[in-house]
Amino acid sequence: MNRTFRGKEDGLLVAYAPLADNLQKALSEYTQQDRERKPLGRSAEEAVALTETLLATLGELLSGFDWKAVLRGGGKRAFLHAVHKTVEYVRDPATPGNQVPDGEESLAARYRKLSGQLARAWAEDVPSSVELRWRPSDHQAASTFSSCRVAPTG
Repeated sequence: MNRTFRGKEDGLLVAYAPLADNLQKALSEYTQQDRERKPLGRSAEEAVALTETLLATLGELLSGFDWKAVLRGGGKRAFLHAVHKTVEYVRDPATPGNQVPDGEESLAARYRKLSGQLARAWAEDVPSSVELRWRPSDHQAASTFSSCRVAPTG
């Protein structure tokens, strides 16, 4: 939303609506120990370890779908096609893990939470000397996993 300010030709960009929601989601990921220590960030090694753990866990969640084969299918839109097919797989009620008893997290819900954490962990500044140990497939997986936005179903 663009609102002009009294006596000014240009406006102010106002977009606070998602701020409170995003802050609440971020705070919900803190453990009790985090709340007590109030960490301001992670070391590069912690960020790398978290990223590697998230990549492995998300890979396990997608073990029933060969998203890499879709990506290898080639073409200009191979990445977008792989992301689209991955989202379809994760959201499909027939996918194992999506039909769970009340109170348990579905595969789609776990994927949504973990891919959000991955997007944030991957975005942290990691020195290139540490990042070099990641294989190209790690970069490919992180890009694909964090690009798949799986909205909650109504």
